[in-house]
Amino acid sequence: MKLVLAYLRGRGRRLEYWLSLIAMIVGVFAVLEIPHDELFGDAVDWVSLAVWCAFAARRLRDAGLPFWLAPFPLPIVLVGLALNRIVGVPPSVAASPEASMSLASLLAALTLLALVFVLGCLPSRAPKATTRETADIFG
Repeated sequence: MKLVLAYLRGRGRRLEYWLSLIAMIVGVFAVLEIPHDELFGDAVDWVSLAVWCAFAARRLRDAGLPFWLAPFPLPIVLVGLALNRIVGVPPSVAASPEASMSLASLLAALTLLALVFVLGCLPSRAPKATTRETADIFG
C-alpha cells in the first residue's frame, strides 16, 4: 500500500505520461477483444478511468496543477452520454453500423482527446521548495 501511495504522490514527466497512455489504450483494446457482455465492458471502462486518474494526477502534479483535476474526462463522457439520450438516433438509422457514434459522442470524444493532448504537452514545472520554520517553543 505504501508503494502505491508513494507512486500516486510522485510526479510524472511527459514521456512517462505518453507511454502510460499508449500502454493503457493498447491494454483496453486487447481486453475488449475478448468476447464479453455489457457488464464486462462497463467494468473495463471504470477500471481504465481509475488508471487514467492515477497517471493524470502524476502529470498534473508535474505541471504544477492540482491533482484533483485528474478525473476531468468523467464529466465529458457523462455529458456525451446524456446528449446521446436526449438527441438519440432515429430508429431507421440505428440499425446501420454508421450510427454507432452520434454527433454528441463525436464532440465529447474530440473534446476529451484535446484535453488529453493538452495535458501531455504541458511543460514541467519545478516543485516548490518547502521552507522549514522552527519555532522557539522553549525559549
